[in-house]
Amino acid sequence: MDFCRASISQSAIGFTVGMGVSVGAALESGVGVGTKGHGSLPGQKPCPSPLATSTKLVPGSEVFNPLESVSIIKSTAGTARGTMRDFSIIPATMNPAVDPDLQWEVNFFMKWGYLVVENAISMKTVDMLREALDDSIGHKHGADQFTHQLLEEDDAFAVLLDNPPVMKRMTAILGNCIQLHSATARITQKGAPDQDWHRDGPWPVDPDGTPFGSIPGQINTGYYLDELTMDNGPIVVVPGSHRAPFKPPEGHPRFPDEKFVLAKPGQAVMFNGWLYHRGAANRSGASRRTCLMCYQNAWMKSREPFDGPRVSKLREHGTSLQKLLLGGIGSW
Repeated sequence: MDFCRASISQSAIGFTVGMGVSVGAALESGVGVGTKGHGSLPGQKPCPSPLATSTKLVPGSEVFNPLESVSIIKSTAGTARGTMRDFSIIPATMNPAVDPDLQWEVNFFMKWGYLVVENAISMKTVDMLREALDDSIGHKHGADQFTHQLLEEDDAFAVLLDNPPVMKRMTAILGNCIQLHSATARITQKGAPDQDWHRDGPWPVDPDGTPFGSIPGQINTGYYLDELTMDNGPIVVVPGSHRAPFKPPEGHPRFPDEKFVLAKPGQAVMFNGWLYHRGAANRSGASRRTCLMCYQNAWMKSREPFDGPRVSKLREHGTSLQKLLLGGIGSW
């Protein structure tokens, strides 16, 4: 059995690895379950290292919609988000079908806490987003220009909401029932200092979750509109740190296994919100621009109110997936 591509699933009776092999059985037989080393079986090909110079990734050009088949339930809708309950937008199944190549990516993300998605957006879209970002927040002064509620800044940013290559991977990891936590953007000016290590959420972590199976399910996605270099403030991560039961250290000390992710325009970097990460100092002579789309389980609290005119229009008249992502199920 190819352990790296083994299907990892969670059910009411616990975790299973691959072809019905329980974690308990794996432990009894001495098989590693990914908590040490590279999680490979004896004599088998090891799982990929996050420090490898290249990683096989599936081109992300597929059209994807987890809501092609939905549960048809009598829906009721209120005028305010808090009372909106259009149950017809709820997906019919918790998890999508996952092919072997996509499962490889899911396993990589679950082990290391991040994933680089190739061909996430076209260069035409990159140029459109650059122009929209410069026009919307580029006039602000300061070393670190940041905006919340990005979807309200310009219609151009809506393309990122349900971007198929990212949605395909997002639902493969979080399941079909997801929504947007926040949409933000940052222009990091030259001279911006190192950020401190941090996680994106306040909740504690246990690598095994709760007995019920709960674990903070939040994934951020960075679209870097300028090529990242070692000089212009790339994102730095500590692979595997999303499972650490303790907070990151104060400041920005070096980690032996930290990784500088040198993303290029057109790629997207997905990372677990509980992964230790930070932005490095921008020592170059130019700014760098980033759009960040953060997703989570649909039953978690979102940071944004989703009540601006552009978002409200999308939630009322958009696709079923767009409605779900923008909090179409406000309560139940």
